[in-house]
Amino acid sequence: MDPNQLAQLLSSVGIDATTQEIDALSVSIGNAGDALSQFIPSIFDTVRNFTDLGTAVGQVKAAIMDATGANEEQVESFAAGAGAVAAYKTQIALLEGDLGGLTGAARRVIKDQLESARSFNEGTGFAGQYNQKIIDATFRNREFGLSGAEMGNVYTNLTKTFTDFTKGGISPTETALADAAVALQAVGIGSETTAATFQIFRKGLNQADGSIVRSTLGLENFAEELGVTSQEMFTTFNTQMPSMVMFGSEAERVFRQTAAAAKSTGLEFSKFQEVFNLTDTFEGSAQAVGQLNALLGGPFLNSVELTMAETPVERMQMLSQAFEDAGVSVESMSRRQIQAFVAATPGINNALELTQLLDGGFNDLIDTTDAVAKSQSELSDEAQKTRTVQENMQILESVAVGVDGIAQQLDIINQNTFTPAIKSAENLRNAVVGNEGVSAALKIVNDMLTNIGVSMGATTENLQKINRESIAARDAGARQVQTDREGQPVYRFQIFLDGKEIDARVAALDGP
Repeated sequence: MDPNQLAQLLSSVGIDATTQEIDALSVSIGNAGDALSQFIPSIFDTVRNFTDLGTAVGQVKAAIMDATGANEEQVESFAAGAGAVAAYKTQIALLEGDLGGLTGAARRVIKDQLESARSFNEGTGFAGQYNQKIIDATFRNREFGLSGAEMGNVYTNLTKTFTDFTKGGISPTETALADAAVALQAVGIGSETTAATFQIFRKGLNQADGSIVRSTLGLENFAEELGVTSQEMFTTFNTQMPSMVMFGSEAERVFRQTAAAAKSTGLEFSKFQEVFNLTDTFEGSAQAVGQLNALLGGPFLNSVELTMAETPVERMQMLSQAFEDAGVSVESMSRRQIQAFVAATPGINNALELTQLLDGGFNDLIDTTDAVAKSQSELSDEAQKTRTVQENMQILESVAVGVDGIAQQLDIINQNTFTPAIKSAENLRNAVVGNEGVSAALKIVNDMLTNIGVSMGATTENLQKINRESIAARDAGARQVQTDREGQPVYRFQIFLDGKEIDARVAALDGP
């Protein structure tokens, strides 16, 4: 068909199409061949003289029935399915740049939004009930430059490890936790590690969501102030903190104090814990104090005071101070004396560790323990320093031209149109099997209905209604016993997981 004629035809039924779309449909019609020479005019004749879109659609349905022998129910289902196909085609055209005039950066944002939800569902087995939250979060945090798969992975790891996440839905304050995990991912801390840290703060220290955000982001800044990698700091925290929960509300402060002392002395964090544990009873302290006082030549240590010292750093300082009070240094010792002191000092296993203990400097980095959480802007600025110029330029474009709302609507369509399309295909197949030339003809009809469906629009309510009805219809058909080629009964079992929509209201960060 001539493109100009086709444009006039589509316009007569209220369908606005681009030149590119008209040319594509014209080529598609032209390639259908002589087999469609009678069918195509019958389809277009039905719509040429109608300006009411509903009437035009009805006439197209009638033409399909005449050409295929389909009944009313089958054609009704086909029309609904054609709308679903229209939605998918529109989405593909939009994301591939053939529709809507969106820039490449805007399309990239939409793709990332959709991919983040898909990746989460794949990783967790959820049936889409959190899609909108994840899609919203992907747009909101686009300045951090995470891909859609990375965003989905953040939510997946939180779901797997942070046991309160998705418990009764994702609350607004838990959304803030997820945003914090995204920011930390951008500065080099894997979301698996962050999720484990969240779990310790919640289950070990009983912190509320807002406190967890501040504590976790503060830990990142503490690592920077201390001069260690953030990933190393979080890994140490997750490894050592379970045994430090015994310090209760002081546990986080004790951890930071110990980490700072470990950095300044060169001793491993675990060494402080080991010394603390070996002297945490009167019996253990008395044995160590007796041996060390004998070697030092005086009562420089008191077993009661050593045992009563509340933190690992305080006990290490007591041991170091005893050597200083006695005027004993590693430089003044013989090899035999060093061996004797290594054997007598609890937790010290070699001469290097003894030297580090005696050199002290436990409070050299104590000021770093006051490091507080950075803001989103500060973390974003920190993240950009790890990326290339090209990567940062892409993110700037995404922030500047990204369009919110499109991905959310596409997600609603995606979640509610697949089953109607499948049901449509099942119904129509029964009518067209064996009808020569019908498949090629239906492609043209589908193109027409696709354009009509796009023009008519598809509301969330209608899509969800059609989806529910299609699922119910397919379930009813699946329960019927069918037979295979040998006449044996075949039973089909289908399980459908219904999603749950969560209405999240804005709440204070420190909310329950």
